[in-house]
Amino acid sequence: MTRLALHELLELHEIINSEITCTKKLQANLALVTDKDLQSFMERSIQLKKDALHNYREFYNNSEQH
Repeated sequence: MTRLALHELLELHEIINSEITCTKKLQANLALVTDKDLQSFMERSIQLKKDALHNYREFYNNSEQH
């Protein structure tokens, strides 16, 4: 099990917040995009960010200090 230092927890929190913000922006702008290739790219980006958030959450939950 991983033990995170406080500065590492803060860094993880900042990364998660950034991923959430980017995901929300992509989702908000997806409806405005008419190009199918760009829509597809944005949808894939959203899914990858959701997957990353899930992985960050699992990592955090498996750490000793939280």
